[in-house]
Amino acid sequence: MMVGAYLWGAVADSLGRKKVLIVISFMNGVCIVASSLCQNYHLFMLFRFLNGAALGGSGPVIWSYFAEFQPKHKRGSMLSFMAAFWTLGNLFVA
Repeated sequence: MMVGAYLWGAVADSLGRKKVLIVISFMNGVCIVASSLCQNYHLFMLFRFLNGAALGGSGPVIWSYFAEFQPKHKRGSMLSFMAAFWTLGNLFVA
């Protein structure tokens, strides 16, 4: 996930965040389906690694994408608001 965060962050800065989020979502879907259908342990681990790389990249890209749409005077409070509800969402799901 750490490798994916650095990789996808750099790609998002050069190609655009929306395109990268679409690619990451597609890659997640393909890797999840492929790993569920695998008959081989090594292929399963490869697809899980690729899924983790894509999933690790989605976090930083989503945060920066969200921050771009906020007015400068509200950006800090809106990111704090998102962080609070992100944490509450994780607690609710767990």
